[in-house]
Amino acid sequence: MAGAGGPGRPGTGAHRLRLEHPLRRRLRASAAARQCAADGRTALGGRRRGYRGQNRISGHHSGIDRSGRHGPPRAATCRTRPHRHHRGHHRPRRPARRDPARQPQRRRCARPAPGDSAIARRGRNTVKVLVCGTGFGRVYLRALEREPFQLTGILARGGERSRACAREYGVPLHTAPDQVPDGVDLACVVVPSGVGGGPGAELAQAFLARDIPVLLEHPVRADELADCLRVAARRRVMFGVNTFYVHLEPVRRFLDAAHRLLRTHPATFVDASCAVQVSYDLLDIIGQTLGGLSPWALEPSEISQRLHGLARSAFTDRCVNAVIAGVPVTLRVNNQVVPDDLDHPTHLRHQITLGTEAGTLVLASTHGPVLWCPAVHVPKDDGTFALDGVDASPTVACLGPSTAPGVRDVFDQVWPDGVRHSLLTMRQAIADGVDPLAAGQYHLTLSRLWSELTRGLGYPVPVRREPAPAVRIDELLPGRS
Repeated sequence: MAGAGGPGRPGTGAHRLRLEHPLRRRLRASAAARQCAADGRTALGGRRRGYRGQNRISGHHSGIDRSGRHGPPRAATCRTRPHRHHRGHHRPRRPARRDPARQPQRRRCARPAPGDSAIARRGRNTVKVLVCGTGFGRVYLRALEREPFQLTGILARGGERSRACAREYGVPLHTAPDQVPDGVDLACVVVPSGVGGGPGAELAQAFLARDIPVLLEHPVRADELADCLRVAARRRVMFGVNTFYVHLEPVRRFLDAAHRLLRTHPATFVDASCAVQVSYDLLDIIGQTLGGLSPWALEPSEISQRLHGLARSAFTDRCVNAVIAGVPVTLRVNNQVVPDDLDHPTHLRHQITLGTEAGTLVLASTHGPVLWCPAVHVPKDDGTFALDGVDASPTVACLGPSTAPGVRDVFDQVWPDGVRHSLLTMRQAIADGVDPLAAGQYHLTLSRLWSELTRGLGYPVPVRREPAPAVRIDELLPGRS
């Protein structure tokens, strides 16, 4: 079998076979490696290969001719090894110790692996946070007043409000991302993104490119969110979207009760309403309630000219029939906006009713209360109500406080606590090394669903409206003229 190695490749046929072996990485040039290859051992450390089937002979090269008869195996294709006690077999000399300096170095990633956060690397629990924006960002500033968070700076345009915030909290004020020093553990971007005409998504990508985890305030378009997730995945750094309202205590109380209810009773419908300014959050609360968003579809309903002619005032709400997570959903959205007060109307936040065969669970408003209305079954006797057999259970019960917090409590406690809950969730995700792409798929779907909803609603109708006079609760009680 001289020349079985092929032209330009010296050696025996057995040597050629090992060069072609799919599991061999390289053939060492040393004499010890050539000796190991010649007597059936590997050139990697002088040890036998441990993979399965290494001594098998394939039917094509085992000396089996086309008629099926066995013949002597060809030397060029025999993979069997000589027994160590076989006559004439000599134990090869142990190859020399490999020189580490001559070994190829593995390529190592300079960036930290997921979960290897700056907090863990520095061996501390304090999270150094940068807040971008001093509008709604002031709620973040209040949330950072307690451990384990430490405010290290504010990024804003440099107006009087941002300068006052920097003085109040005793931190430096930056006006550009490149002014922010290293050592930041988390950047909270509380600046409108493209949908609000702001640079929120661009700021988020700038910090992600510096390996700084980012929590971006909602809402955010799907294309901007996808860009942020790509940068986060490429840099292997955590990125999250804060939808805020799902972190408020009354909403979390509603979600917890809904999850307990849906364990034993499937949802039959969802009825929800809100203002268009918080429609992103409403869809998020529904998705969190039902455990997801897909499959989903939306069909806005039109108001006929006949109804318009009979109405004493203009229709302020648009109704949308939908399916979210396979559950029938009815949405009612106030599609008006006051140009001078984009947050108006504040009282039309979120109202959600989750229906099941066992009863309905109601979130009366964003800040509560949470109501449980059980299904009432009245037994019948010969087709008539058996009133004596009914129990004394209430027809409506409050889960938690029976009233919602006051306006001052909302701004001073409920909202900062909600931001704090979202920050703690983000901190845990960073510590656990959560994959930002996997976590971002839900918010990508949410952004697409929200874009479809706003497209179906059309542009918000601008209105000029003065704030209505306040109505106290005692004015609605009997005995008042």
